[in-house]
Amino acid sequence: MKYTILFIILLFIGCNDPSKEQTKRHQDDTVAGYTLTNDSFPVEIIEAFVPFTGTSFTADNKRNLFYELTVLNNRRIPFTLQKLEIYDTKKPEAPIAEFDTDYLSVNFQRHGIDRDSNTLELKGNQFGVVNIWLSLDGSDTIPGQVFHKLIFERTKSNGETTIHPMEVALMDIPPPTEITLAAPFKKGKWMYGAAIHQGSRQITEGKTSYPQRYAIDWLMLDEEGAFVKDEKAKNENWTSYGVELLAVADGTVVDVKDGIIENIPVSGKMAVTMTRQTIAGNYIVLDIGNDVYAFYAHLIPNSLRVKKGDTVKQGQVIGLLGNSGNSDAPHLHFHLETKSKITLGGEGIPYHFKEFSQLKKFTNEEFESLLELSKIPLDNLNPSKRLNELPIGTGIVEF
Repeated sequence: MKYTILFIILLFIGCNDPSKEQTKRHQDDTVAGYTLTNDSFPVEIIEAFVPFTGTSFTADNKRNLFYELTVLNNRRIPFTLQKLEIYDTKKPEAPIAEFDTDYLSVNFQRHGIDRDSNTLELKGNQFGVVNIWLSLDGSDTIPGQVFHKLIFERTKSNGETTIHPMEVALMDIPPPTEITLAAPFKKGKWMYGAAIHQGSRQITEGKTSYPQRYAIDWLMLDEEGAFVKDEKAKNENWTSYGVELLAVADGTVVDVKDGIIENIPVSGKMAVTMTRQTIAGNYIVLDIGNDVYAFYAHLIPNSLRVKKGDTVKQGQVIGLLGNSGNSDAPHLHFHLETKSKITLGGEGIPYHFKEFSQLKKFTNEEFESLLELSKIPLDNLNPSKRLNELPIGTGIVEF
């Protein structure tokens, strides 16, 4: 949960039966018995699997899914990942999605590997995790089941280079989420960063999970587009600071943390040592039903309006937005995750907001530049009303 203000500088979320479907798989239109092809070697070498899919979600009128593909090399032969392709098992002639080395260089995580090394090279007994954002057009073309094709390059001892495609990891495409939430804060214009925490994994009781898979970081703008005025080093000068946070659905408070002092904005220093217990700062966790937890992080100390065991109603004020924990400036970190007995131990799951207007979208480069100005130009906005969708990328929305 690193929220830096130098882009990634803050690059930074009515509930309808929240999540009876979170762990079930979509079985309609799947192809029973599809056999993956791997004939590059006498025996299969690469192990690959998708540990969790949950549900999909709608954004920009497309079906989207974030998930992780774990890849392990079970032999001593080193391979370099060149490309990842995804295929519909019913139409395996052409890929429905392709990810090249530019994407993989950023999204193939090599835990424990030196950052200066070739992170696309998978040596013997090494593993990596590909963070995948799959976006599909049109409900009529959504496949029931897909497989992944990893395309590796191998350099032989004589210097000859060979290409080895390997089909792996059959996966059913899950149905859309049925969770619809109210906004976690008051009406207004909010700048956001979505999907930037997708690769943030936690190990809980020996098991890996990605609770922040669908997390969004939120920063409020005033009517002139400013997210901070005057001196940036004062929390009080940030438009977001002290904004009331609201329950996104009816629920029960299952966990809280309070008393963590706040950071000085954009100082690059944390007020307390970062541990699993302090990384979220002062926080509130709501059980909104069906084993779904709503997580609010970085609140102002002593601003919590609820305690563990309290019941809340949608729209109820539960605390104030702050800058505690692993945070470089006042903002709200919000996500949903599956129930876990240890905070940040569940799997991140998607949801929809009932209604919002998409005002603007930015590239990463544009966003970085705008954040340095302390103010976002609000001219040339192109409002687009969204119903039962989730914001993606970076941009500005209005609730």
